[in-house]
Amino acid sequence: MCNPDKFSVARKTKILATGLKLKMTGDFMSDKKQGKPSAAGPSAAIHCKVKNCKHAPSKFEFCAEHFDQFKFGLINKAGEHAQDFEKKEEQYAQFKKAKKSA
Repeated sequence: MCNPDKFSVARKTKILATGLKLKMTGDFMSDKKQGKPSAAGPSAAIHCKVKNCKHAPSKFEFCAEHFDQFKFGLINKAGEHAQDFEKKEEQYAQFKKAKKSA
């Protein structure tokens, strides 16, 4: 019968050795910046994703105000209103009022 501890140690050693080899060759995924457009690239956003917003984007291609709304669930990642926008908008207004007074 195979001892599970020995198998696990041998497997971990093999995985670590493979990972080190990949890191040395430069093929390691965590070393690459994937999914982030460069500031000078053609896909860099000039304006916020939300329609008719002319502010410069700061996070996830949203301006600061629309990023807060995105976090709260008022708008989706495409910059469109959520299905229950009216209800969430009231809650968001109360949240901002409470945040401002605190």
